Amino acid sequence: MECCKRVGVQGGKLQLDSFGIELEIPPGAIDSEAPQHISLRVLTDTPNLGNSKEEMSVCFDVQCLAPDDLVLKLPVTYTLPHCAVITRYSSVKAVLYTGEGEYSPDAVVKERIVLSRFGTPSCTIKKDVLKLKMNHFSWAKIKLMIKNFFFKGKKMRCRPFKEKNLPLQKTPVILRAHLYDAIKGNCELIKRQEEEQEFVPAHPEQEIVIQAAESDLKMTCYVKETVVGRPAVRLLICSKVCFGSNSDTELVGDVTES
Repeated sequence: MECCKRVGVQGGKLQLDSFGIELEIPPGAIDSEAPQHISLRVLTDTPNLGNSKEEMSVCFDVQCLAPDDLVLKLPVTYTLPHCAVITRYSSVKAVLYTGEGEYSPDAVVKERIVLSRFGTPSCTIKKDVLKLKMNHFSWAKIKLMIKNFFFKGKKMRCRPFKEKNLPLQKTPVILRAHLYDAIKGNCELIKRQEEEQEFVPAHPEQEIVIQAAESDLKMTCYVKETVVGRPAVRLLICSKVCFGSNSDTELVGDVTES
């Protein structure tokens, strides 16, 4: 989940192909005789920053590290896939949270900036990607302001996982149901995490659109239109939930706003 490269005055690109993330450094941005070591990393677990009722996260966060004494002469551009559903991209505002140095769970936010589409920093929202322009290297978190007629929500996916090599007679079965942003690389990331715990997919992904930030959800497990296990479980978006069920039946997660 990290890309490292030496970049000089000619500029260059760093790419995290599995996440569709790209950093473009234009010619002349690095004014140095010797190429500089640059690293680009995707941040998949960052704190919930900002006004949670007014803003929504729709993409992975990123971190770019470079020598401390490196000063950019020209802005660089990040390309970040997003899962937002928007009917007029130019009418939705993005908010940037950024700080100094390497990101850590106790990192301090240095700046919160409501971004325009022009200047530096700036953010251009397109159908499938965000274009973030910055004039320094750091970690960056982007959220969208959702109190807007043209913002219709974000696409998420729900997928349950069951224990691998499950005995036919074992009951109850533990399902670990994930609800996650529908952005490139997220499904594969969760699948790898579950495989490490000896869990495998129990059902194909189900895509839904979420319109509210920080809302509780209700998740119910059905077998042939019959509720199985506890009738409802309340959870926060992107958390896990486990329920019991019979092992020889098809399990479907039905997610609705609570």
